[in-house]
Amino acid sequence: MDAEPRRDVAGRVLVSDRTPAVRIEVAAGFAHLGRLRFVLADVARVEAFVFAAGGDRGGRLLVVQFEGYLADNDHVYDYPLAEPVVLGGRPFLTDAAVVALEPPPRPTSDIGRVLDLVRARGYALPVRAAVRRFVHLPDAARRDELMINYAEGIGDEADAAPTAAAVLERALASFAVRFPNGSGAGAGTRA
Repeated sequence: MDAEPRRDVAGRVLVSDRTPAVRIEVAAGFAHLGRLRFVLADVARVEAFVFAAGGDRGGRLLVVQFEGYLADNDHVYDYPLAEPVVLGGRPFLTDAAVVALEPPPRPTSDIGRVLDLVRARGYALPVRAAVRRFVHLPDAARRDELMINYAEGIGDEADAAPTAAAVLERALASFAVRFPNGSGAGAGTRA
């Protein structure tokens, strides 16, 4: 049996040795809050790294999540995401949403676990958040994924949500991606 991938954070840099091998540099101002490892819904293993900037309700989160289906199932990742971007020379699919955080998500969901960690580290959560998700499927089998979630607080329903383009711009400024032998880093380009 293969050993688990080695992943660790040093300063603002997250390095994964495989599935996929990648280096992600997080922008200044983000603090590493911790790592989560768990099995999601009895079908997939998850390793998530959580970063936050700003402790008030206008704060930002960046979650880098490595996920892969367990060997006892035949699931594959299939996303209907409409906006392709290139990060670090590789294709990512992306989408945007505004999500309500009150009432809180299920505690056993991946986002529920992330938000529990954020609260445990003393960060306040907004009522709603604008979210931009980036998904990379490293191979044709589509049984593993790298997902980068960026979120920024926007308050209650009376507060206007920022445009998807504005959230995309801020999301892309919050991290840089480098793959081994990749063509580059940083801000994405639309495919």
